[in-house]
Amino acid sequence: MSPFPRSCIALLVLGCALSPSFAAEDADEKLTVDQLPAAVKATLLTAAAGAQLSDFERETEKGATVYTAEFPGAKPGTVVEVTVAEDGTLIGTETETEDADDKKDDKKDDKKEDAKDEHEGHDHK
Repeated sequence: MSPFPRSCIALLVLGCALSPSFAAEDADEKLTVDQLPAAVKATLLTAAAGAQLSDFERETEKGATVYTAEFPGAKPGTVVEVTVAEDGTLIGTETETEDADDKKDDKKDDKKEDAKDEHEGHDHK
């Protein structure tokens, strides 16, 4: 066997071995308010200023653990996402329209369906 195929196999094995570690870094973990660190919970409650918090998540971004939550925005049809560092430091807030979130989700679903339809539509001989 020539060295070229061996190196390709080695790269393929290495790529497969590393894939789960990269996928895990992008994963969001759903939490309850009781699972949040005290400092994170305090910052989220302050940012929400009495609004009902929901959709608590723990994420890893660039190797750092961050927490996010959402609450209804001041304008109807908007939602505010708050991002907090593990030590309770407020990283930022982002206001989005609920329709925009729904459209993003719909586009993702449409792309998945298109890919599935395309895959099923080809004859495999």
